Amino acid sequence: MRKIKTSALVLIAATLVLGASTPQEDDVVFLSLDTVFDRGAIFQDRNSDEVIDFVNARFVLGNVPTPTEITAAAEVAARLGFETMALDLPLPRSAGEGTMIVIGRAGVSRARLSEADLRLDTLLPGEGLVTVGHLANDQVLVIAGGDDRGTLAAARLLAGRLPHVWDPKGPTLTDVLTNVRDFLSDAGVVPAGMAVENVHVKAEDNAIDRLTITVHMSSAADSVGAETALNRLADERITSPNQEAVDDDESEPKLSYSGARVVRINLFADSEALGFVDVPRAAPPADKPLAPRPGSGVKRSLDLSSVYSSDGFLGDANSDLIPDRTDVVIVPSGAGIDGTIDLAARIGLEVTGLSIPLVRTVDEIDAQIDRPFYGLYARLLIGLTVDETAECRPQANARDLHTAAADFPVVHRIPALLSQSA
Repeated sequence: MRKIKTSALVLIAATLVLGASTPQEDDVVFLSLDTVFDRGAIFQDRNSDEVIDFVNARFVLGNVPTPTEITAAAEVAARLGFETMALDLPLPRSAGEGTMIVIGRAGVSRARLSEADLRLDTLLPGEGLVTVGHLANDQVLVIAGGDDRGTLAAARLLAGRLPHVWDPKGPTLTDVLTNVRDFLSDAGVVPAGMAVENVHVKAEDNAIDRLTITVHMSSAADSVGAETALNRLADERITSPNQEAVDDDESEPKLSYSGARVVRINLFADSEALGFVDVPRAAPPADKPLAPRPGSGVKRSLDLSSVYSSDGFLGDANSDLIPDRTDVVIVPSGAGIDGTIDLAARIGLEVTGLSIPLVRTVDEIDAQIDRPFYGLYARLLIGLTVDETAECRPQANARDLHTAAADFPVVHRIPALLSQSA
């Protein structure tokens, strides 16, 4: 069993203590990755009608964010808008109330968080991390990477995948916590508390690279029992790997998830870090052909009065007059692009189906056009300029953009207000 870096002990101990409680209606609601999109720290129901109607969040980026960091924040903002039925714009930045959503290492520095405590100091270029930090009385959702590519990969993981273990139809982080508890209980040791510490991803990968779970045991003896059971399972995976890919409808072996290469279990007893065990997955997911990303024809009726309709940025796949997809790619570039974050949030609010990535960097657009086509579809490409009042306006007319089909899923929802009135 390997040792855990001591600089992260306070942070992990706080996560275990806070995550172990079940807050009541009037209690402080704590932030955790497995419930980040549930009603709680970020998403709130201010009028008690069982419908999320307020986003209690503020973005913290570096003093001069790069276009890629703006893109990362915009992807997250689109998911925030998607998860609520009401939204105040512009979304708060830096100062003010609300759960901090920190983007990039410059944002971490500006928020006065410790990279070492958050485990960001070991990230390599192209690697990203989604984690929860604590600063005085504030809770912080951190999306950062070893470089801009890693930060963007982490943002898209949060916006397009979590709380699922990559596959939006597969197990969730809550399922993983339940499975870890059941596995250890079957081994004769019952955890006193557990939490999802972080999710590690690599750019252009097709799975979570590492999912880290912190487990607090009641005693050192219980921790030894947990370590023994986990090491036995890990050794079996390493010595006898299953080479056959796993289909979505197949039940996977214990603590194996096709969407996560490794599940890391950090073990604690009496607030002391005792080390960790890495449990690799039994097999990768089965290969699937890339499906075309949904889209429509050229938007010939597009003008400023129709941007938030199926004649503009949105689409209606089943002709039920409810926008259920996005027909736009946002490409921020140049100075004054901070308003892209609010535009993405508004688009997420307006649809019942959202495709991530919604926002692309200029480099990504150039690379996509140069790649072989997996599927052709017409999209609306909008290059954005944002003036000093943060008013977004189209810079280019609609045109066809033929590009490779994205492997990110399309997540659908039925708005709660509509389902209640049906």
